[in-house]
Amino acid sequence: MTLVALQILAGLGIFLFGMACLESGIAGLSGRRMKRWIGRATGSGLSSAGFGAMATAILQSSSMVALLVLAFASAGSLPLPNAIGVIVGSNLGTTLKGWIIAGLGIKVDLSAFALPMLGAGGIMQVIYAAEQRAYHWGRTIAGLGLLLLGLNEMKASVDALPGIIDITVLQGHHPVVYLLAGTLLTAVIQSSSATVMLTLSALYGNLISLPEAGALVIGADLGTTSTTVLGSLYGAGIKRQLALAQLVFNGVVDLGAFLFLLPVLPALLGMLGISDPLYGVVAFHSMLNLVGLALFIPFLDGFSRWISGFFRGPENRLLLMTEIESPVPEAALPVIRQGLLQLSLVAVLNNLRRFRIRTSILDLSANNRAALEEASAQLVIDPKPERVYEALREQESAIIQLGNKLQEAKIDPSQSRQLEKTQEIARRVVYGSKTMKDISGDIENLRNARRDYPETVGWTYRQQREFVQSVSNDIINLALSDLGSDDLEDALDDLKHRINRHYEAMNEGVYQRSRGIREPELGLSVQLNVNREIRHAHINLLKALRRLRQLNHETGQAMEQQSD
Repeated sequence: MTLVALQILAGLGIFLFGMACLESGIAGLSGRRMKRWIGRATGSGLSSAGFGAMATAILQSSSMVALLVLAFASAGSLPLPNAIGVIVGSNLGTTLKGWIIAGLGIKVDLSAFALPMLGAGGIMQVIYAAEQRAYHWGRTIAGLGLLLLGLNEMKASVDALPGIIDITVLQGHHPVVYLLAGTLLTAVIQSSSATVMLTLSALYGNLISLPEAGALVIGADLGTTSTTVLGSLYGAGIKRQLALAQLVFNGVVDLGAFLFLLPVLPALLGMLGISDPLYGVVAFHSMLNLVGLALFIPFLDGFSRWISGFFRGPENRLLLMTEIESPVPEAALPVIRQGLLQLSLVAVLNNLRRFRIRTSILDLSANNRAALEEASAQLVIDPKPERVYEALREQESAIIQLGNKLQEAKIDPSQSRQLEKTQEIARRVVYGSKTMKDISGDIENLRNARRDYPETVGWTYRQQREFVQSVSNDIINLALSDLGSDDLEDALDDLKHRINRHYEAMNEGVYQRSRGIREPELGLSVQLNVNREIRHAHINLLKALRRLRQLNHETGQAMEQQSD
């Protein structure tokens, strides 16, 4: 009995390892193309579910599809209804492996092909470099060989069980027992495919009956939600929303299948003309997911609105994206660009706070004001300028950290150049904010002394405050404008000239008003230093904004070329 248990465990381990190799091999062959497709193929609930089923059938990994969905949903490029559609559609895609196991791994003895496939796949992985397609073909072939080897070990161990134990002990339990067993087993080994494999092996060895096998695959379908639930315990709220959506969907569908389809399973298969119990189980697995999906799709929008009411709150998508172990470049780069825009807007807000200027007096449209408030809500926890500066530094670190993760992945040269530009933009914004931080004490001193020296220090403070308010207003509007490239360049050039003219006029004004006046507390050097640093801060912000808009323009052109 111990040897049989070890053989079952060995077969299961080989199967799971083979599945991991197969998933990574297929991901290397088609993952990047799949990432490009995901944003285009999910325009509606029906297409999202179809894409989820297709992608999972191709990649043979619902967890991989879930990772892609999470990345794009966190980026805001995949709406919640479409993300839920992909997740629930992936349930149907996972049933393909059951058909493969029933048709090949159980019914036909292909163990003789396992070692040649392992040998060929292993050689290809040794000969070719990891970035070459042949390497991923080798990994895929080796994964298939391991799957066949694991299936053969499982089938052989199950064949030996009737001679060791009384199989009637395993039979006759209430279907709820098998349902719970399938759920628990899938939750423990984190693979519904492995549970289906064990079920088919037991059914093939006459250890369980058809209804009992049906209850086990329903349990496997329910247990697969444990992966998403465990992965949603930390991080973005949308992760928990997607986990809840999958849990509710699978729970309702599986409960319905258990109560209404399982009792009539033999009759149902008879109507379909399926007499082979192995094909009957996998057909039942596909059927319950297909019927559940068909009944669910019409209510996808309403269901998504209900799900969106949970785990709500302002979230910084950039910081959340850094929590993903293997971020997707196509999803992460838009998040970085959006994070840079938020970084710039909050830096402008902090400049206003240095002079105690309220945003309510700015001349902003309703949309621009809402965008400004959203950026502030996502980045700023404590409105004190020093704490805001810390938040800006944290945002810059997140951009660098996420960029480093992406550089370690397989990204193309154009994406690598984008990352370099994003880090330069972040440095300029934070450098400008540091410049304002360094003179914050001088600004406060000017403010406190303005009544004692109204014609000198008071004049300087008033002029600088009015300038910061005006130029900040213009920077915010330009950052959020939809101006064309040429018009935007002209507007940025005009603003740059205005900043320089203000700098020169302030220097001249400070010199004129300080002649013959002794001010030991706030002398000429302090006022000139504030003037110089205010210019540096806003010039850096302007340069960052110019490069960000150029980057967005280049990215848009590249996307149009790809779509053509």
